[in-house]
Amino acid sequence: MAKGVNSTLVYTHGAMFILSFIFVFEAMLTVFSRFYSDAISKKLVYIERNTCNLFEGSWVIDDNVINPLYNTTTCPFI
Repeated sequence: MAKGVNSTLVYTHGAMFILSFIFVFEAMLTVFSRFYSDAISKKLVYIERNTCNLFEGSWVIDDNVINPLYNTTTCPFI
């Protein structure tokens, strides 16, 4: 009878360890995902500010230039 009690305690402690590990792991994932989400959104804002925008600014005609100033290699939206 004592052997059954010991195996039940081992099973209970093992289950508690696994549940504790899962809880801590999920908490760490939540914290790190928020950190990386903020870092990624800041990078996206930086990228958006430094990309070409067809609708921002004004177009100026330059009679001295034969080739277009913008092409698909510098601005893929044209």
